[in-house]
Amino acid sequence: MDIVEHHVGTILVLEPVGQLDRKTSPELQQKVVELIEQGSRHVVVDLVRTTSIGGAGLRVLLMLSKKLESINGHLVLCSVTDETRNSFDVAGFGRMLAMTTTRDEALRSLAGDETVARISDLALELLGKSGDPSEPTQT
Repeated sequence: MDIVEHHVGTILVLEPVGQLDRKTSPELQQKVVELIEQGSRHVVVDLVRTTSIGGAGLRVLLMLSKKLESINGHLVLCSVTDETRNSFDVAGFGRMLAMTTTRDEALRSLAGDETVARISDLALELLGKSGDPSEPTQT
């Protein structure tokens, strides 16, 4: 499976090409895990060139979403067709994964998350606090 990769600001965009199934989904999983280890926190998986998604592909996408959430990151799927959305719903994953119709919608949703995080960090810095709740407040 080919996976086209590029960045839009600090947002990582991945386009899996072809089928995302039992044979190919480990490639996507490995790629995203490597990129997370390198610091990627906001990931868009654009399904525009994905021809089909099997159960293993669904599970990998859910696992990646949970992994990113555990480190305050986010995964958004885009170019999701009605057929694909139905597959997620039937598998019970429809409410667990962020999905948009277009890449622009996905990028806007993640850009908003990034902006909120930066504002929060700046506010804490101005107040003399770190993002770590175990650290005492400076006065």
